[in-house]
Amino acid sequence: MAGLFSRRWIRTARDTYLVIDALSHPIQDIKTGASCENSTGRPDPTICPTTEACAQNCAVEGINYAQHGVQTHGNALTLHQYLDVNGVETEVSPRLYLLGPKAENYEMLQLLNQEFTVSIQRHF
Repeated sequence: MAGLFSRRWIRTARDTYLVIDALSHPIQDIKTGASCENSTGRPDPTICPTTEACAQNCAVEGINYAQHGVQTHGNALTLHQYLDVNGVETEVSPRLYLLGPKAENYEMLQLLNQEFTVSIQRHF
């Protein structure tokens, strides 16, 4: 009877990619470096009078993941909820998404028994 309920879990390694939430990436005018968004988060009408002009004038910039609380070392990933920025504890709350081997499609995590283990350490 015991063998009836036993399962064999297979762990496989594969190459995947991580990408941070698009809202963390600034969208800037490729000529001036000015933000393509106004103070309300809408496209700046001087840079983006039309959708086509916005596509030609603006680009999504790359970011420094460490400044958003993301660190990697080998196959380890650490997400920091808070960072010390000039002596001030600042919440960064990184949101990452897992991409497949070609970095084109999002991957779903299949968690065993729907659990996720987190180690929490506080350093201040």
